[in-house]
Amino acid sequence: MQMSNAAREAMMVIDGELLADREVVLRIVRKQREVLEGEEGKQVFALANDPTKPGLVVNLKRAIVKTDRMVLEELGFDKHIKDWSKFHGMLMPIVARYRNDQEIMNVLKYLSPKTPRMIDDVKVNGQRPDLDLITMRSQQPMRMSDLHLHKDRPLVIIASSIS
Repeated sequence: MQMSNAAREAMMVIDGELLADREVVLRIVRKQREVLEGEEGKQVFALANDPTKPGLVVNLKRAIVKTDRMVLEELGFDKHIKDWSKFHGMLMPIVARYRNDQEIMNVLKYLSPKTPRMIDDVKVNGQRPDLDLITMRSQQPMRMSDLHLHKDRPLVIIASSIS
């Protein structure tokens, strides 16, 4: 299993015993989904998701860490985090370890309250997924394909990640 340096560093903060048990990981990702779909999770992200203020990416990352910590504490797994100051969330280490586990990946695909997480690999020169994007002004969804006006030319997507 190949792992990025960031994923390797994230796993060093989390007790390996926690991620070794598939059933425990399933409990965690299901609880993450429950928290994010609940009022408390929505409120955490609503406070962080203000594109008019600087630090949006940092605030969203903090919201992810906060909700992940809530999940771990609620399930009694918080003792498995060696250093909370270096904890950056559960998503990256779980995906690094369980990338080929369809059940876990299916739960993770629906974790984010507003934006779909694309866990599947996107290949260079491959077919891009047609995503719903949220417009900054109206907060209304818009299909990515609607933005691709010149269909005979490639669409270049420049993106960043907060994971």
